[in-house]
Amino acid sequence: MGHKRALVQGFNVKGQTVTVITNLTRDPVDINDAQELCHNLGAFVWANDNRHFGLQDIRVTGANGELLSYRTGLSGKVR
Repeated sequence: MGHKRALVQGFNVKGQTVTVITNLTRDPVDINDAQELCHNLGAFVWANDNRHFGLQDIRVTGANGELLSYRTGLSGKVR
């Protein structure tokens, strides 16, 4: 988990979307990390205790602000 924490530079919430700002790139290994991060954050965001925050979507952006992974809604797939 320490490895994952080192990737995250910050968070931003706008409307119903939480964006994870990372230092990742479009390298295939980094894309896998971004997708895993998106999946893990989804488990937290949609846990019963956190649903009252109203978040629906997750975005993971890279070092240059590029979209690396996303999930739309609880039933959405991580891409």
